[in-house]
Amino acid sequence: MALAGKKVAKQILGELPLTAELYWQLRQNGKPLSTSFSLKRTEKWLPIWRSQASAAAHGASPGKRVVIFATLRYWIEHAVLMGSAMAGLGNQVTLAYLPYANWRKPITNFDLRRQNAYSHKVLDQAAPILDCVSLLDIKSNQTLPPSLERAVQEVSTRDVQYTLQIEDVDRESELYKLRLQRNRQAAQTSLAWLGKTRPEVVITPNGSILEMGVVYQVAKCLDLPVVTYEFGEQRNRIWLAQNAEVMNQETDDLWAARKDSPLDQSQWEQAQTLFTSRQSADLWANFSRRWQGLPNQGGQQVRAQLGLDDVSPEARPVVLLAANVIGDSLTLGRQVFTDSMTEW
Repeated sequence: MALAGKKVAKQILGELPLTAELYWQLRQNGKPLSTSFSLKRTEKWLPIWRSQASAAAHGASPGKRVVIFATLRYWIEHAVLMGSAMAGLGNQVTLAYLPYANWRKPITNFDLRRQNAYSHKVLDQAAPILDCVSLLDIKSNQTLPPSLERAVQEVSTRDVQYTLQIEDVDRESELYKLRLQRNRQAAQTSLAWLGKTRPEVVITPNGSILEMGVVYQVAKCLDLPVVTYEFGEQRNRIWLAQNAEVMNQETDDLWAARKDSPLDQSQWEQAQTLFTSRQSADLWANFSRRWQGLPNQGGQQVRAQLGLDDVSPEARPVVLLAANVIGDSLTLGRQVFTDSMTEW
């Protein structure tokens, strides 16, 4: 009963002005609610980043008006550092963010407002290098254009697929409803705010899932240039895409530019060495993932392990199911010969 009463109290207080913020300030003394949304590392290093960026900006040529969007602690931390560096290059950078700690679990408005107050306390120290804006502070209930509403639903479906590693999504599930509610709210606030500020470029991680995928869709809807980025299996490397979802790995422009350029000997050797390392289940260069746990063992040994004899495949068909395909298909929407691998 005490737990239920506390939950009801939070729901009531979450709707009253300043209650959550005053509670956070007086009872938590400016500290984070939990370790899952702690910006202590950013708070520690931010004065140094701000000082270095300010010094660099004095000699830099004027750049662009840039908006970087992020949510979740680790992406916000990365966005602060990247935004500081971009500001040091002369750009006018705004960090827009949503202070969520977890995309899978609901949070009361009371607790969310306390996290918002905490994020303001930390991130506002980035001024004047970064202008930090919480989209929770932007109020908008406008009806989304039909195309954007469909995109929000698609992102919400992908969120559930990504989270549960399934393809068939129950739109009556609590997870889907949570993702749809948060994504729609992010679409409404970012549409209103970006439509008013109209930056020269929007930057967001991933661009395919969660509120980051929604902000990408909003930027497209507003015809704003947008860049998405992610990190792959190579250390010290970053994936970038311009006006595209980086996770789709679109290479049309790259192929058009390089298709008539033959590989030289060193490039051939590089490709061969990479292929050999994959066969041997070894790491190569700056790659951090093996992709398979055992080296290539040969067909004869595999047949012996599986108990296969010399009977022709026509007499006894064998189906190979590639384990990683399901992740690729559900995340990228690339079901080729059936609607889903479940159906296959």
